[in-house]
Amino acid sequence: MTPVTKTLSLAGYDICYIDEGSGEPMVFLHNGGGLWQIWVHQIAYFSKTHRVIAVQWPGYEPGTHVRQPVTLEVYARILRELVLKLGLSQMVLVGNCIGASVAIHYQNEYPEEVKRLILMNICPGRRAVKPAGLRWLLFDVQHAGLRKALTHILRLIFSLKYVRTIFPAALFGSKMPEQDFLYALYKQKLSIPGITDARLNLLFSSDSYTLKNILKPGTQLPKSLLIWGENNHVASLEKEGYYHQQLCQIPDIHVIAGAGHLAMYESPAEVNTLIENYIAYSG
Repeated sequence: MTPVTKTLSLAGYDICYIDEGSGEPMVFLHNGGGLWQIWVHQIAYFSKTHRVIAVQWPGYEPGTHVRQPVTLEVYARILRELVLKLGLSQMVLVGNCIGASVAIHYQNEYPEEVKRLILMNICPGRRAVKPAGLRWLLFDVQHAGLRKALTHILRLIFSLKYVRTIFPAALFGSKMPEQDFLYALYKQKLSIPGITDARLNLLFSSDSYTLKNILKPGTQLPKSLLIWGENNHVASLEKEGYYHQQLCQIPDIHVIAGAGHLAMYESPAEVNTLIENYIAYSG
């Protein structure tokens, strides 16, 4: 059965979310430029034993336009208001990429509300922008005219059909068939102009998700579950997975063979088992 989408006004945005099942709450936070549907297998599986909430970040549904940079603080405020409005406590907080960065930030601010932390493919932040010159233009240059010109150029690039095609393909560890549900949904959504603007605004604010700037001094996340896709083309295992494992001081990193940035969708049985075992044995 397809989950029913609900809507709340949070932090000035109309936020879509899924709320299924009952019991201990599990809150799922998707990656930047992503969709709540990446969690379809987890929603179906864990809603049998838990109350499962999957948030859709603003800008990725028609009518939820984002016209300003969406920093980590904005997403964290959305999550905070969602938690308060739904009356959640002692959550299992699950995040992928930017969602993982938000989860870590929330754990820092409200540790008594997070019972377990499950992190997947933690966002590289400014490290995700590989050309040093582009990184400098995006994050360090404050000249309004140059920023406006760069925004215009990137908007044109993001709107190209070729770019709209290669972006969803890069999220998966291996080539996906055109008729695959999630792959087709990504391509469909990226043809909507408002979503292009949301992705662009997120790109300009991606520096705020740099994890070393989020972790408070002395913070350790040794009891967190860390999962990474072996063939992650967005945040590679070798450069980002092991770096973030060391940065968070997490003893183990669970690598999903053959999967990419959306390991939860590509290898749902393995990911669900890891999460289920972690919930059962982490106390």
